[in-house]
Amino acid sequence: EMQKESGGRLFPQAMLPFWDIDAAVKELERAQDELGLTGFVITDCTPDWGLPPLHDPFFDPLWDAAQSRGMPANFHIGAGGPVRLWGTPPPARQFATLSTLAQMGNMVCIANLLMSGLLDRFPRMKFVSVESGVGWLPFLLESLDYQFDENGVDDLDVRPSEAFRRQVYGSYWFEKDIGPALERIGPDNIMFETDFPHATCLYPEVREQKAASLEGLDPAVQRKLLYETAARVYQLSIP
Repeated sequence: EMQKESGGRLFPQAMLPFWDIDAAVKELERAQDELGLTGFVITDCTPDWGLPPLHDPFFDPLWDAAQSRGMPANFHIGAGGPVRLWGTPPPARQFATLSTLAQMGNMVCIANLLMSGLLDRFPRMKFVSVESGVGWLPFLLESLDYQFDENGVDDLDVRPSEAFRRQVYGSYWFEKDIGPALERIGPDNIMFETDFPHATCLYPEVREQKAASLEGLDPAVQRKLLYETAARVYQLSIP
């Protein structure tokens, strides 16, 4: 209903009953076929629910259905599990710390994803790290590639950075300098977001923040960051 009322501006993602894989596949099909939704959100903390990790064959029917339909899996901020604070700071400091640590939780999630072997088995499946920024991605990919080579990993098809560029996407909003991420990853795997309506969103200075992050970039790159990559990932038609 929200998507319909937005006139093609908002595209909510489906929530699936991942604890029941048959029901999850049925809901994925219903989400696309009946509701017109373009992707789904899932946690990577499935062991906390008494389930195997996401790369286990238990989840293969879901990945197979999503891959065949072109529906990306979204790991929202905090997907990498609970975070721990030192004591109980005042609310403002607590929220600021938790927000940043939750973004780093996605680093845990994406590292596991890239090294799990799941991407080898489903090479057309798309995964998005949502609301987690992109500044940490160059470090993560450089570290994983180094450790991949240094430790002699020989049972994955491609290096982590190659797998990322093939299948994984990041999103940013508050970062003004995305140069290192663009240089390491490229504009085909990065998307701009506003984070609205969260407390840490760019409102009301969305245009100013967007302009600061895009300053000096080629118009073709700007288009990819602002809408072309998102349209490709979520199979959206561009007027």
